[in-house]
Amino acid sequence: MAYHKRNRAHEKKSRRTNNVDHRDWAGLPRDLVDDISKRLPILPTVNMAAACESWRCAISEQVLTKKKKFVGFPWLMVRGENMRVRTCFSILENRVRKLSVPEAMGKYLFGSFQDWLITAERRCNSKIVFSFWNPFSRTKKLCLPAVSDKYYKMVFSASPDDANCVILLLGRCRRRFACWAPGLNNLFEVLLDQDYAFVDAAFCNGRFYFVKSDFSIFTSDAEAMISLMKEVGITWEMFRNRCLRGHQVAMPSERATRAHVWHDLVESCGDRILFVATDGSSSFSAKELGADIGNRVYFVNDHVHGFRQYEWSASSPKHNNFDDWGVFGMSSKSYFIPENSGNYMKLGWLPIWITWWYISDNNPQIRRDS
Repeated sequence: MAYHKRNRAHEKKSRRTNNVDHRDWAGLPRDLVDDISKRLPILPTVNMAAACESWRCAISEQVLTKKKKFVGFPWLMVRGENMRVRTCFSILENRVRKLSVPEAMGKYLFGSFQDWLITAERRCNSKIVFSFWNPFSRTKKLCLPAVSDKYYKMVFSASPDDANCVILLLGRCRRRFACWAPGLNNLFEVLLDQDYAFVDAAFCNGRFYFVKSDFSIFTSDAEAMISLMKEVGITWEMFRNRCLRGHQVAMPSERATRAHVWHDLVESCGDRILFVATDGSSSFSAKELGADIGNRVYFVNDHVHGFRQYEWSASSPKHNNFDDWGVFGMSSKSYFIPENSGNYMKLGWLPIWITWWYISDNNPQIRRDS
């Protein structure tokens, strides 16, 4: 009898010492898990969804819909250890990960737009074929007809799976651009006059914006471009007269330095985190993300180079200076590269941003490196 009492006392003491928790956290009621997820910012929600499958499945579609623009955040992607695996740096988590992308085998990851990765593949006739691949739904959409390597930048009016999407390609020689829309068999290519050498382009609120080297701006309505592309024998003069509109731009005085420009932007950034990329940019609320890193700009430089220098080329540079990406703190007016981005950034090709959607049943498998 005394032995049993001593044994029970020993067991109680052992449980207190080891502090063992036998509660079934994975078995929490689905309604409770769902209610908790509704009250959390995105980063805690991400960690909660990653804890176990039952918690991830319990997070309701209502939460996912409400947080759709926040259930993913940018990763910086470079070429991985082989053609099927790409190395990524998760900025907000401060972690290096490996992403399996077998669909990109033998292709160059040119950029990204919304949920879509842009892959480029060289064909035997020296043409480039662009495909748009959604790694979360595993959907592949072949969009553009084969194009030469005269173009370096791609601008979208909408998602590639939108029937009214217009895709614009900007030429690296600055005197040409091409555009295309679903349903067209060929690209609509335009050779520009010397007075219309565009150095950059963007899309906003139904219009493409073209910028010249003197910073003058021209706009073109996307719907008008679709109508024009369906016609035959369209010349540059016809496009210029029917679609292009010039705008006067008030330039800052010579005394307005870069510091003044950045100072003007500080107040407008506020809580936002900006991710600036070649093919598409995005912004997030630091508060809604649950990250204390607002008022920053994450960027990759926009280089004017052709496809000949890309991944499939034997002459492609394998050692790049990754000062071509970084972070600008708007409050401190300082530039830096996160320390934990790792030595993996020293080798490979120029990085691209992708938006990684964590809370999804269709996520490809990932592996954490550090």
